[in-house]
Amino acid sequence: MSQQKAICKERIILGIDPGTSITGYGVIKTSGNIPELIAIGSIDLSKHEDHYLKIKHIFERTLGIIDEYKPDELAIEAPFYGKNVQSMLKLGRAQGAAIAAALSPDRLMLRTGFLRGLSSGKSMRMTSGKLIRLGRMLFRS
Repeated sequence: MSQQKAICKERIILGIDPGTSITGYGVIKTSGNIPELIAIGSIDLSKHEDHYLKIKHIFERTLGIIDEYKPDELAIEAPFYGKNVQSMLKLGRAQGAAIAAALSPDRLMLRTGFLRGLSSGKSMRMTSGKLIRLGRMLFRS
């Protein structure tokens, strides 16, 4: 019986696809094995020329999203190595800013996970299809 309650426990998951031009995010609520889309959006970073201002903006917007939706968990796409090492470092910083926001005091997430293969590697907006796949992947882990 207690295992059945654990499976049906409602939780809110924030998914982030970090990027240096656009960072996509989505919020899903899960009850049992059924994910429900709560919010989807993007953080447009094109108006910031300085990379460190982009990182600051990702951190601040992630804090705002966390404060608004109160997620229990964070799922963030892990950057993959491409041809340009500098791009990889910038993506790692973007990812780190989102993780730091999730782990900041009074916002500590219960679980943080890394997902691979949710995007083509280009900065793009997270789609509802990606969020549903994200929810299914979390249930398998």
